[in-house]
Amino acid sequence: MKALLQIAALLVLAVDVASAMMLYWTTESHAQDAAGRGMAEGLFGVTVAAIVISGLALLLSYGSPSRWPAIAALVIAAAAAIPLVLPMLQ
Repeated sequence: MKALLQIAALLVLAVDVASAMMLYWTTESHAQDAAGRGMAEGLFGVTVAAIVISGLALLLSYGSPSRWPAIAALVIAAAAAIPLVLPMLQ
């Protein structure tokens, strides 16, 4: 069960990294207006922070016999992906 949680957290982290790359590209795009760049900068910061915190929790889960670090890593990574993935699903 713990290994499945770790795999799921890695998959969600991969989505977060792809989202962070797109957000960074948006912040550097000259075709984007100031409001779009500002929103992308804010979401980029939140996504990077979630990637770092989730990565640390995932790293802790590899050395811990408990499942809670893997669950925490999955929840944190998924929370960062929700505002970025939900608009694409509509």
